Amino acid sequence: MITTPIIIVVVVFNIIIIIIIIIIIIIIIIIIIIIIIIIIIIIIIIIIIIIIIIIIIVIVVVVVVVVVVVVVVVVVVVVVVVVVVILIIIIIIIIIIIIIIIIIIIIIIIIIIIIIIIVVVVVIIVVVIIIIIIIIIIIIIIIITIIIIIIIIIIIIIIIIIIIIIIIIIIIIIIIIIIILIIIIIVIVIVIVIITVIIVSTTGRLTQPELDELRGQLDYLLEKGFVRPSTSPFAAPILFTPKKDGGLRMCIDYRALNRVTIKSRYPIPRADELIDQLRGAKFFSKIDVQCGYHQIRVHKADCYETGFRTRYGSYEYTVMPFGLTNAPSTFELTMNEVFRPLLDKCVIVYLDDILIYSTTHEQHLKDLEAIFSLLQQHRLITNGSKCEFLKKELEFLGHVISIDGVKIDPKKIATIQDWKPPANLHELQSFLGFVNYVCRFIPNMAGVTFFMNLLKKGKFYEWGGEQQAAFEQLKLFLTTPPLITDASDLAVGAVLLQYFGEGLQPIAYESRKLNPPEQNHHVHDKELLAIVHAFKVWRCYLTGGDMTIRTNHKSLKFIRAQPTLNPRPIRWLDYLESNFHYRVTYKRGVSNIADALTRPSVHTAAVMITQANPLLTGLFTHGYSIDPFFTTNSHPQLAVKQGAYYLKSGTNQIWVPAYRTLCEQMIQEAHDSNFSGHYGIDKTAKSLCRNYYWPDLPTDVQQYVTSCATCQRMKSSWLRPAGLLHPLEPPSRPWQQVTMDFVTGLPAGSSGNDAILVVVDRLTKMAHFAACKTKITAEQTTKLFLTNIVRLHGIPSAISSDRDPRFTSNFLTKTWQQYGTRLHLSTAYHPQSDGQTERTNQTMEQLIRTTCTDPAQWEDSLPLIEFAYNNAPSATATQSLSPAHDTTRVPQVHSAFSLAPLAALECSLSHTPPPPPFVFLPAAMGFEGEARVVVEKETIADPAPLGLAAFALTTYVLCAHNAGWAPDVIWVGLAFFYGGLAQLLAGMWEFKKNNTFGATAFSTYGAFWMGLGFFVLLKILGYVKLEPSDISEALGWFLSGFFIFNSYMTICALMASQAVLLVFVLLELTLLCLFIGNFKGQKAGDSGSWVTAGGYLGILTAAAAWYASGAGCFNAMARRNVLYTGKPLLSFRSPATRDDANAAEP
Repeated sequence: MITTPIIIVVVVFNIIIIIIIIIIIIIIIIIIIIIIIIIIIIIIIIIIIIIIIIIIIVIVVVVVVVVVVVVVVVVVVVVVVVVVVILIIIIIIIIIIIIIIIIIIIIIIIIIIIIIIIVVVVVIIVVVIIIIIIIIIIIIIIIITIIIIIIIIIIIIIIIIIIIIIIIIIIIIIIIIIIILIIIIIVIVIVIVIITVIIVSTTGRLTQPELDELRGQLDYLLEKGFVRPSTSPFAAPILFTPKKDGGLRMCIDYRALNRVTIKSRYPIPRADELIDQLRGAKFFSKIDVQCGYHQIRVHKADCYETGFRTRYGSYEYTVMPFGLTNAPSTFELTMNEVFRPLLDKCVIVYLDDILIYSTTHEQHLKDLEAIFSLLQQHRLITNGSKCEFLKKELEFLGHVISIDGVKIDPKKIATIQDWKPPANLHELQSFLGFVNYVCRFIPNMAGVTFFMNLLKKGKFYEWGGEQQAAFEQLKLFLTTPPLITDASDLAVGAVLLQYFGEGLQPIAYESRKLNPPEQNHHVHDKELLAIVHAFKVWRCYLTGGDMTIRTNHKSLKFIRAQPTLNPRPIRWLDYLESNFHYRVTYKRGVSNIADALTRPSVHTAAVMITQANPLLTGLFTHGYSIDPFFTTNSHPQLAVKQGAYYLKSGTNQIWVPAYRTLCEQMIQEAHDSNFSGHYGIDKTAKSLCRNYYWPDLPTDVQQYVTSCATCQRMKSSWLRPAGLLHPLEPPSRPWQQVTMDFVTGLPAGSSGNDAILVVVDRLTKMAHFAACKTKITAEQTTKLFLTNIVRLHGIPSAISSDRDPRFTSNFLTKTWQQYGTRLHLSTAYHPQSDGQTERTNQTMEQLIRTTCTDPAQWEDSLPLIEFAYNNAPSATATQSLSPAHDTTRVPQVHSAFSLAPLAALECSLSHTPPPPPFVFLPAAMGFEGEARVVVEKETIADPAPLGLAAFALTTYVLCAHNAGWAPDVIWVGLAFFYGGLAQLLAGMWEFKKNNTFGATAFSTYGAFWMGLGFFVLLKILGYVKLEPSDISEALGWFLSGFFIFNSYMTICALMASQAVLLVFVLLELTLLCLFIGNFKGQKAGDSGSWVTAGGYLGILTAAAAWYASGAGCFNAMARRNVLYTGKPLLSFRSPATRDDANAAEP
């Protein structure tokens, strides 16, 4: 037997010899290249020398020729000149002789001299010209020579470059050959190293239980003939993994072998494709092949590659082991060949899981018989303990298959629910891969976009609040059932439904995120894109059948009727119409399931209990963790509640961290949602300021609102010059005066209504919108007003409206007169006189445009529009009509001390409108010095504030007595006396004229104030003397009068009797006489019968008043029914039942 060390030494020796041979070959090649380069360089030098010699010879020859020519020319010229000179001299001598002889010849000599000069000049000129011509010829020759030299040099350079390029190419080829040889060597070395690693891979130390399990499994495999002892150089390590039942499973680590194995491309079937084959089946059976891989033999020539090393020796498989990279595809190929006659008819196969399905019990038995026949024919053994037969529901590939359809395995849901947040990129990929397996059951799968951002190349992995919120939301989707196509600004979604049982049941969900170009599409194109995407994903289900598309975009029903379309929707429509048969129906967005796939859901309850939004919660937590304001400083002005920071200033506002994503989402909710109505900057900011605060809130709101595309598209400027307008005086309590108008010209709604009755409270600006028809009659208008306004707020004292015929009809006028309501009609053709209603109409129309995508559905959105209008902060009222706040808008009275808040508190408990403030007093009850009391007149009387004012005034008078009387207190007494007298006379006149209870109450007020003023005058004149010991008795008398007065009001309200009125007037006068007699007796020092009788009578009347009034003040229900509806209540209420009755009122 060849041992492993010897094999290693041989392999290493062979590698060394191969490396030495390759190095020698490389050296020889390099020497040859150097010799070739040297020879080429010598040849180039010789060529250059020859060229230089030729150039020198040419230059010398040219120069010699030029010099010779020049010399010859010069010699010729000189000879000619000499000859000419000699001849001239001879001629001169002859001429001289002749001159001597003949003087006459002088003229001829002069002429000859001139001729000689001319000849000489001509000769010189000729010589110069010859010289210039010679120079030019020389220059031309030189230029031609230089050009020839340059051309020769260029040719030489080109030849040199070509030679260099050839040399470089040769060198590159040689280098490439060397690199290839090196790569081949490296590959050989790597293969040898890998084989060596495979050979020398060792198994780590095993525990005693693992050794026992190893021995047992080896004995079993050897007994079955699955393995045999081996001398293979391959030795993969073994390892053990725990089983579900607590045992150990032996595994072979073939990763090194798999890396050098050529991969098989045989396809493994998709789980969803297999499950889709089960439609219509009612009976199911599942067969598991026992040790499926071990039932396939390995070729004898390849058995040595499966070798593995153990504590007890080396072995190799004779059957296909687990862990080989090509084992699944090989096994799937085998199973498909075995069951090919029945595949996708009654059986589907996924590796060793075989599922048989049938529509009837008898057919299922026949299918099982055919399957068993094929198994027996191919000698495949099954595991009976894992087989299930004739089931109507079973688990297959992580899904629960039943007659009702397919659902996710609860075990997988539990696995995802228990999944911890990924700590690194690898864990995140594992989680997304697991979730992707069940994505067809998850609506809004596009919500994992937060995860996808972390998977981008070059993105730093940082698990923050956004990721944690999306992680929790994704897990929540698996356990929360969703509430057909739809599109939003960021994603498109669809759900596939099928009729089953009593209605439609969801089959699968689909959604995806829009890329940046798609986000810029028009809403119409996005909705059509959602349909196209759904059809492409579910083409295998939808091809060849009739489908119904339900969308919340109504215009898609008539898309083909449009005269012009862009190329993109035309292309999509061509795809749909050429491949599918379908029809489009409209379904409102609020009831469309697909909206849940692309838009966040809003969970509300009757009492506004909201479910925590994990996304917002995560954004808050993440925002606090990154905001330096919270991480670097301590803040005593803030309080922490449920993980959020609150201001301690009393506003109870949440301090929002400086986190841009969170702030933008909150502004979007306060501005864009259907409950907000796209209001302007001020109202959006005030709406946020109710509960939230951050330093840049006004700036952020301004930037967001000014960039809102919907506001810019739908809103327009309504401002006009103010003109000479005279505003009406504001009323003193809510819903005392209202304005009313009709908005017409709307499209017919779902109930056929095409108009809106708008009623606005002039004080709080609260409004009610009632849908109606344009041709509504006066009687129907009255009924509509009673149903929507009077039922909730009582009868107003005045109504302002335009001169619509329905408002000016005799029926409506007499009806309001019967209820005591005045009609204020605006000037004809001058709507500015009712500007409040006109402005409300504009705001309402704006809300309809911004919140209703389909104008025909305005009637269904009218309650939300009314809520959005009333929920917005008003510039007039300082309190909002939000359900989270008070149910009435109460104007705040800015004074030192006011009785209005007390009255408003009492009225908020009894669900009635609060009374107006009547009296304003100094805050300090022991105020020293001058006291001023201001009394305001009011047509509708309410005893509660006047009774409290009387008690407060009495206390003030007693305290002022101890501090010393001021001179102008007498004017207070006179004001009370004559003011009360005036009210008494006015009330008696009103009672006589109209016989109304309001006049009766008015008269009673007058009598009470008249008596109080008379008492003050008596005190000033000295008829009344109060000592500190008599203060308690005086308070008793005043309390008695107060309770008697209230019991009188209560009984009158309950009985509405004039006789009772006269009796109590006499009783009040008697009480006044008792006051006077009592204090006269005190002044005279007589504490006789007057004091005693007065005291006892005061106590008895106080007790009777207490019982009659029901806990010391008149019954709130009686006050509401009589004062505001004119209907007397014919029953008493005890103090115990009164609060229950008030609490039960709407």
